[in-house]
Amino acid sequence: MTSVHHEDGKTLAELMLSLTLTGVVMAATYDLMIIQTRLFSAQDQSVDAEQTARTAMTMITRELHMAGYSPVMGVSVTGITYDPARLHIRADLNGNGTTADANEDITYFHDAPNLQLIRSGNGAQSVFKNIQAFSVSYLDAGGAATTVPANIRTVLVSITGKTDRPDPTYTANNGYRIFTLQSRVTPRNLGL
Repeated sequence: MTSVHHEDGKTLAELMLSLTLTGVVMAATYDLMIIQTRLFSAQDQSVDAEQTARTAMTMITRELHMAGYSPVMGVSVTGITYDPARLHIRADLNGNGTTADANEDITYFHDAPNLQLIRSGNGAQSVFKNIQAFSVSYLDAGGAATTVPANIRTVLVSITGKTDRPDPTYTANNGYRIFTLQSRVTPRNLGL
C-alpha cells in the first residue's frame, strides 16, 4: 500500500509576502491614527479658545446689563466709566447706597504681554487665559461714539481668544488658531 501524503505548508516566499503586506497595513493604520490624533488635538484646542472667549463674554454681558443699577431712590450710580483700554462697571446690587461691596465695582482689562483678560472687583480677581485681544467702544443713545460717561447707552465688546499651542499644519497666525467674539450690549439701567 502506497500512501500519498500532501503537506499544505507555506513557502518562505509566501511567508515573506504576508509579513510585508501586514507591515504595510499596520503602517497605514498607524499613520491614520497619528493624523486623527493631530486633528483631534487641534480641534480640542480650538474649542478651548472659543469656550474661554464665550465664558468671558457671558460674564461681561451679564455684568453690563446691571451697570448703573441702584434700587435706592435718589441715589444714582455712574454705571460705566469711559476708558478705551478698560471696561469699568458699577452697580449697587444690594441696595445699600454704595458700590463698595463684592461684585459691585468691576473692571475688565487686557494684559497683552501675558495674553490674559483680567476681571477685578473689590479685591477679587479672575483671569481668562489665551486672550489675544480685548476692546471696548462706547455709544450714546443715537449710536454715535461717545467719551462722556453720562451719555453711554451701548457698549461694544470684542474678545479674541487663541489656542494654547500652535498647530504645525495651520499656516495662518504663526500656527495659532484664533476666535473672535463680538457683542453689542445695551445696559437697561443707564440713563434712567
